[in-house]
Amino acid sequence: MFYSLEKSSGSNSFECPHCLRRFGRRSRLTSHIAVAHSSDRPLACAMCDAAFPSLDKLARHARTHTGEKPFACAQCPKAFADKRNLENHVRTHTGERPYACAVCSKAFAVRSHATDHARRVHHRTPEYFQCEHCSKRYRWKNKYRRHLKTSHPDRVATAESSK
Repeated sequence: MFYSLEKSSGSNSFECPHCLRRFGRRSRLTSHIAVAHSSDRPLACAMCDAAFPSLDKLARHARTHTGEKPFACAQCPKAFADKRNLENHVRTHTGERPYACAVCSKAFAVRSHATDHARRVHHRTPEYFQCEHCSKRYRWKNKYRRHLKTSHPDRVATAESSK
């Protein structure tokens, strides 16, 4: 649908055994497993039932309740609750457009704008991974692979042993 104009950091050779998500560094995989797959979620939000594995995730969530916007633009008075939203906004000042449409190469400052453009202008819907064993389909390869592993383990094992 779109591609990033930034260089890739390399191969994602470290795979999570729980969700099949891939990482370029072992340390990122280790951190992911500790945060995403830990049954210990001791940090509860005082304002709702949400619980989080780390203080930074709890703090990010808390801003949805408080309305706090700690990420301020250095070039205008706007402020944001999330760092990524500030980064997207700063591109309106710098003119940086790191995401390009895969069809016509038109560049965009925000990833979702490139996706929306391709859908609207080129009538391209997101690509899906269709399960050949049932009717399910997935937008993300790691979710599709997890589905195969959990829903069709006998067929996955057969396919891998024939390689």
